[in-house]
Amino acid sequence: MSDEINYDDVDEVIGLASRMRQESQGRLTAEEMAEIGAELGIPAEYVDQAREELSRRRAEEERAEKAARARRNLVMMVGGGGFLLTALVFGLWSMVAVSSLQGVYAQVEAQAAEVQNVEDRREAILELYADRPDSVERDAEIVGSENRIRVARQRYNEAVAVYNQRAARFPASLWTGAAGLPDRVEAK
Repeated sequence: MSDEINYDDVDEVIGLASRMRQESQGRLTAEEMAEIGAELGIPAEYVDQAREELSRRRAEEERAEKAARARRNLVMMVGGGGFLLTALVFGLWSMVAVSSLQGVYAQVEAQAAEVQNVEDRREAILELYADRPDSVERDAEIVGSENRIRVARQRYNEAVAVYNQRAARFPASLWTGAAGLPDRVEAK
């Protein structure tokens, strides 16, 4: 070790020396304790036993404090792990809910396309029979197309009801916008 001290270290060295002096002033040697005991009429062997007992108690307190810290750390780790597990379960639950909702929305879109298809088909039938006179065949085609529209709209409305019910449930209701899905679909 060099006898020279860097100017940047002076404050730190003086501060450390000052703390060390304060700590040493609050301590006595074993001989000093024995002298104090003798002045009070306490034999040295009892002073030594008392010092050992105090040392044992402090060691026990330190072990107890270490154990308490370890328990607190364990509780924090378990609590943190519990939070992570809860977040993971919620994330998976949300993913499943959104995925299911996307499937139901695909059914709504398929039913909407079916309604459009049967409506277009009815228009084609009306155009086909527009210039023809009334007939049983014409009436049957028109009534049949009206029935197909009614059935397609009913299926669409059923799919919409299922979608709206699932979209309103937790946790899917939190993620509809983020998944690009509507909050609600209107029936026809």
